[in-house]
Amino acid sequence: MKKIDNANLNINNVGEKLELYGWVGRKRDLGGLIFIDLRDRSGIIQLVINPDNEYYELASSLKNEYVIRVVGNVSKREKANPNIKTGEIEVEVLELEVINSADELPFTISDDINALEDTRLKYRYLDLRRLDLKKKIITRSNIMKSAREYLADSGFIEIETPVLCKSTPEGARDYLVPSRVNKGQFYALPQSPQIFKQLLMVADFEKYYQIAKCFRDEDLRADRQPEFTQIDVEASFVNEDDIMKIGEELVAHIFKSVRGIDIKLPLMRMKYDDAIDKYGSDKPDLRFSMPIIDITDVFRDTDIVFLKKVIDEDGYFNSGDIGYLDKDGFLFITGRSKNVIVTQNGKNIYPEEIEMMLGKVPEIKECMVYGKEVEGQKELVISVKVIPNYEEIEELHGKDLSEEEIRKIIWE
Repeated sequence: MKKIDNANLNINNVGEKLELYGWVGRKRDLGGLIFIDLRDRSGIIQLVINPDNEYYELASSLKNEYVIRVVGNVSKREKANPNIKTGEIEVEVLELEVINSADELPFTISDDINALEDTRLKYRYLDLRRLDLKKKIITRSNIMKSAREYLADSGFIEIETPVLCKSTPEGARDYLVPSRVNKGQFYALPQSPQIFKQLLMVADFEKYYQIAKCFRDEDLRADRQPEFTQIDVEASFVNEDDIMKIGEELVAHIFKSVRGIDIKLPLMRMKYDDAIDKYGSDKPDLRFSMPIIDITDVFRDTDIVFLKKVIDEDGYFNSGDIGYLDKDGFLFITGRSKNVIVTQNGKNIYPEEIEMMLGKVPEIKECMVYGKEVEGQKELVISVKVIPNYEEIEELHGKDLSEEEIRKIIWE
């Protein structure tokens, strides 16, 4: 039985005699010494065979993906390879055995693969030998292990629920499995264990979880696929804060145990209404500081018909935060009415009210307003292009201002 993982060896193992198993990842014959990258699930270690070694001819005949067994002494490399975990050591081969040979490969097994996806899927067992894919699968396994640890320590019971079940109304269509015993009748694959977790709560299990496989028959999109796995948690006698605390601590525990990353708790919390009002989404990306700002009052007394029509019908105008300083020094304020996408190349309308208002601001040298009425809708798309007056900004606010400071001055 294989007892040693390649990547677990290091400089502290120098001088030890070890037995290793794995696949030939690469062989290099330098006209004397033969070097072999021995790959297993954990990583790569270098083997070296001298010309006077009794296994030299056998080593010369090895090809990529041969499965081999070696016995050898661990020694320190003359020149370390910092790109791999075992880069400080190598194994001088004393014994070599070919366990299984390999035919010519349809593609090279490496992380920078350029084979067609269809080819990779056809030979999936070869594609999965790539260390990059293995790392992702092993990380997922570690995530599941960490989640189970936290939930078990928090008093949750893992319960597995049936996969063949009754159809229940949810967000997508069901996958159906015909019953051989009851002709004309079908099982449904669960979109989520909704019915079962409700049953378990009524049955007073109080705290339950499972890592559940879910199936949904819906059109494929970037974040949709026919089957997926979710961590399903249900608890009794809890309130909203309890549930959020469990979720936060679970995520923090996973990041710490799997990646060694500390997450400061509690996480930022936001009300739904605030998220919609400020970002237009219940899952805003806060890496970008682009809140929506209500600028309806700017147009309140306008005589422009289609602007006035929006306000009279209880519409509103939102503006994004100031966008960016481009190479020519322009600032862009992108605006929108309701949920219409902003365009910056619409029909020029130049509302005097906006231009006059912005023209009175000493920090603004020039502004141009663009607008476009969306066909068949009661909304307007607007963009305002502003050229800062850098001399006034410097005189009023000081020199050497950052881009962010100039943004704030213009916006305020």
